[in-house]
This record gives sequence, C-alpha cells and structure tokens, in this order.
Amino acid sequence: MSINHKNRLRNSFAEVVKRQAGELAELVRDIQSDPDVRDALCFELERIEGTAASLGLTPIERAAREALTADDDAAFLERVERLVDACRALEGVHTLFRPVIVIGADVPAHVDLAVDLRAAEDVAEALALAEAEDPAAFVVPIDHLDALCARVEGALKAVPIYACGPGDALDLRLAAARRGAAGYVGTPVRLPVLLDLVRARAREADPPPYRVLVVESDLEVARTVVGALSGPHREVHRVARAGELLPELDAFRPELVLLAARGDDFEGGAIASVIHGHDVHGGVPVLIMADGVDVEQAALVAGADDIIRKPIDPERLRSRVLPRLRRAREAEAARIDDRLTGVLSRRALLRLADREIGLARRTDAPLAVILVDVDGMKGINEAHGLVTGDAALQELARVLGRTFRETDLIGRVGGDSFAVLLPSCTARAARKRVQAVGEAMRAWGAEQGIKDLDVSVGIADTTDTVADVMARADRALVQARNDGGGRVHVDGFVPAVLR
Repeated sequence: MSINHKNRLRNSFAEVVKRQAGELAELVRDIQSDPDVRDALCFELERIEGTAASLGLTPIERAAREALTADDDAAFLERVERLVDACRALEGVHTLFRPVIVIGADVPAHVDLAVDLRAAEDVAEALALAEAEDPAAFVVPIDHLDALCARVEGALKAVPIYACGPGDALDLRLAAARRGAAGYVGTPVRLPVLLDLVRARAREADPPPYRVLVVESDLEVARTVVGALSGPHREVHRVARAGELLPELDAFRPELVLLAARGDDFEGGAIASVIHGHDVHGGVPVLIMADGVDVEQAALVAGADDIIRKPIDPERLRSRVLPRLRRAREAEAARIDDRLTGVLSRRALLRLADREIGLARRTDAPLAVILVDVDGMKGINEAHGLVTGDAALQELARVLGRTFRETDLIGRVGGDSFAVLLPSCTARAARKRVQAVGEAMRAWGAEQGIKDLDVSVGIADTTDTVADVMARADRALVQARNDGGGRVHVDGFVPAVLR
C-alpha cells in the first residue's frame, strides 16, 4: 500500500515555509533602508505562491498573491506580515499523511490543510481505495459496520474503524463497541470531532520515539552504546565534546543523557551538574558511564541519577536504560494532564513555561502567553448544570487544541481558566490567532442552547519570568472581563471585541 505523497509534500513545504517566516520578517524590516531587498522579497513570494498553489495550500497561496499585487509600499509590507503569520500558523499542523475514508455518508466540508478525506459509496469502493493508499481510518454508517469488519483483512485489520449514526442512540453506540469499532461519531459528522478521535488514536498507536543523548569522546564506546540503544522506537544522538552539549540539548531535547565520567575536554561530574542546573533541561535524568570505583563515587557526589559500569555490556545497558525511559515518560504523563480536559495541568504548564522562557531568553526569541476565561461560568452551571459546564470546558480545550500549533503549550490553570504559551510568537501575532476561539465557542454554545456563551482573553509577551508574564496576562484578562467580556486585551494595548 502506498502513502499519500501530496500530503507528504505539503508537510515538507510547511516545515520549510514556517522556518522561512523569520527570514521574511527580517526582509520586511530591511526593506525601508535597502530598496533592493524588495526584489529579493518578491522573488521569494513568487516561489512560495507557486509551490503553495501546486500543493493546494490556499491560505498561503492567497496571502503571497495579495502581497505581490499590493499597490503601494505600506500595503505591501502589511500583506507580507499577513503571509508571515500564515506561514507560522502552519507550524502546528498535525498532518495525517494517510486519507480518512468515509463510506456511504456525506464527506464533511473542510479547509484543514492536513486532512485528506475520501468518499466511498460502499464497502467495496472503500476497500479498493484502501488498497491504493494506506488509510488512517474508516468512517462507516453503523448499519454497514458488520459488512466492513467482515471484509477487511491483512494489514487493513490494523486500521481503526469509526461507526457513525444518531448521536443520542445509546443502543447503537453499545453495538458499535461490541463489534470492535474504535469509536462512534454522531451524525451529521463534525470534522473537528472526527479528527480529534483519529489523531488521538494515531498518537496512542504511534508514540514518539524515546530520545537518548550520549556524551562520550571514545568512539568505540559510543558505537557500542548507540548500537545497543538504537531501535524502531528509540532515537539516539551522540556528542563527543563539551562544546557540543548545550546546542544539542536545545535541538534534540533528550529524555535521558548517558554521560562518560571523563572525556577529552570534560569531567562527567561537572557536566552532570551543568545539566541538572539547566533552566530548560534540568529535569532530564543523567546516567554516568564509569570504569572505576573512585570515578563512580565522584559521579554520585556530583548528582548522577545512576551509574553504568564500563566496559559496556549491551544487554545490561538496555535493561537499565529502557525501564527508566518508560517510567519517566509514564510519570510525566501522569503529572501533566488535567483529568477533565486532557490539557496540561497548572503545575506542568508552569514548569514547562519556565523552561520555554529560559530558552527564549537565551535565543532572543519572542514568547507570548494567552489567558482564556469562559464568561459567566457560574451562571452556566446554575442554568444548565455541572455536566454542561464541564462539557463547555472540554469543548474550549478542544478548540484551543485545534486553533494553536502543536508546539504551543495549552493548560488549565484554574476552574474555567486556560493558558496558552506560544514560543516564537509576539503578542500581536497571538492576538490574531485567538479570534477564532470566540467564534468557535459561540457556535458551540448556540448548538447546546447556551445563550451568549463567550470567552474573555488576556495576552502578554515576555522573555522575563513566568510570574511576570502570567501577572501581566492576568491583568489584561481582568480588563477584558471588566469591559463586558467577549473581548481580547493585550497588555499595553487597547482592548478589542472578540467578534
């Protein structure tokens, strides 16, 4: 079975163009002092427009074309900035390389660049499509579920099947579960709900690989360690010198470090202390590889999490490292999630925010924080019940997840309050992105019969401290609420209505 190559190309282009967004922003700043810069910028815009058009990335194509057809310099600069925002918005696209095949039902209208929906009239056509392109999921009416389950075979048995039917039919949901469906989607099928299900299943089935960094000057030892730990679910990088360590920590973000007790230009104990005291990576466990009792004792004093004896025995190394990796990830997962909404807990968000702000400060990159409150949550609970109130919070979490990039951090920081941390994003750019949140929540509220459901938003940016940026974002949020709700207020700017 083949992979959807167009979606792979889309994703590759998105990765390139999101990195290029920073370069475009630099050119915009230089254009007023150097007229020749405009020619270079126009060349890049033409290239982006053509590639985006061929890949069906309509928002990027349109933004580039509008910039190229601007009448004057002011309009040109403004439209290039819009393109920069559109490029950066691609950063969080969670591409489903494989299509979702919808059988015997209307394919939902969608503009999600990362989704390839295919309509099939019946089970036979769906299976023919599936043989041509490895699907991410099948979506089938409940009355066709048995026919599909009976005919899938071979590798297709691993493809999740989602039944669809009336949302309020408990007996049909039970029947779908008994027949082995991965989930049940109420009709008419809402694309965001469907994608949430498919993507959640994809993450469970294909978790990211464990990341291990080896710091070892001895090439033979490094080869033994990397060979022992490399595998289909493990990614192992190696650095040989102390000067390579900090850049690799930031680029690779290891979950565990294996560190030689001595290297060509470093002492392992000192390096372990540096890692444990790091403002971003300080929580990463460090295992020191040592070949003598004295060195082991020195390593323990320096704060190593464990000792691996040299010479390295591959089987023993795996038995010590792999369980530690699994336990660390499980413990992290248990600590970070808010049980009701599935986003980060307050504690986890603040810890990660501290790391991201430290990274932004060192790299001189912008960072924005958004606080979002559901307006009148107490009244919603009193008028519609706590179950509906919880559903509103869960919907807001889903909306935030769809609106922002996967690199952005989303957490619940209070009863009805959420925070979003946006690395490499200014408050101005964050303000543009947040408009869609109010629209989505008002639409959901109308569906649920919740009158005037809305959100208030406060935004601030910083490279100072977590406490500072959260306090300023909170002041902006209070201002938005005091002005009547349904508004976004950016610290230091005039509030705007979220409509």
